[in-house]
Amino acid sequence: MYAKRQHMTKNLYGKILKQNWELVVTLVLIASVIALAISVLQTSEYEAKLKVLVIQSQRGQMDPYRAAQSADFLANLLAKVVYSSSFRAHVQESGFGFDKSIFNGQAHNVISVWKKAVSTKAMGDTGILEISAYSHNRNQATELARAVANVFVQNGQEYYGQDSEVAIRILDDALVSDKPVRPSLGRNLFLGALAGFIFGYLIGWLRQTRKQD
Repeated sequence: MYAKRQHMTKNLYGKILKQNWELVVTLVLIASVIALAISVLQTSEYEAKLKVLVIQSQRGQMDPYRAAQSADFLANLLAKVVYSSSFRAHVQESGFGFDKSIFNGQAHNVISVWKKAVSTKAMGDTGILEISAYSHNRNQATELARAVANVFVQNGQEYYGQDSEVAIRILDDALVSDKPVRPSLGRNLFLGALAGFIFGYLIGWLRQTRKQD
């Protein structure tokens, strides 16, 4: 019984697509063109990446395992701290040569722009924090990534405690992409085509439902 029902369902799906394929193809093409236009109109951005290592001292009774756990905890903490207003203020005052206009405007707009310009993530249980910075200019992206890393090194103790036996080290210099990474043309085209397909199929399904009624 279940196999028969499943077969009937597949036949229904196929019937809907067969009877409405022109509509589905048309909507896929329209949605793809819209996605392409949006991608072209957006400003292309490069990505600069670098990594910092959080090191927890093993002084006293702390064994290597607990030290590694502590470093991982701090890396995850710092990945969130980067979006705070105090951290942004340190970056703004860091003296690196990136475009400071990202800090102009009302508070909620600055937060939105900042979240798009900088992203951070802790890499597993390594205590390593990866920093990504984005800009329309390769040098600007590099300078912004360096500024964020420098704040971690110079001002990190503000967020994990002045008396903590913690050190932060830059593992390597910023590596910037050769080509723009945003917007992703392939991803946008795929999502546009998928949206067109789903919308077209839903219209076909509604048509089929009305016919049955």
